[in-house]
Amino acid sequence: FILFIIIIITILISKKISNPILTLHRVVLNLSKGILPTSKVMSDNNDEIGQITTAINELIESLKNTSRFANEIGQGNFTSDFK
Repeated sequence: FILFIIIIITILISKKISNPILTLHRVVLNLSKGILPTSKVMSDNNDEIGQITTAINELIESLKNTSRFANEIGQGNFTSDFK
């Protein structure tokens, strides 16, 4: 009985750790294909995974700004501002 409880607890803990990592993996694979997510990646962790999620959200925002700027330049708006 104790072994069964330990196995269940282990499975629950491993899913709590692996699910955010798998989500970030999918987001990064889509970014590598040029697919920007429409919403921020959510994370309720304050650990290293949460920090990576924050960094990826900042990267996505920067890529969106760069894409927006490139689109404006491509349309001939050479006075567009980029930060």
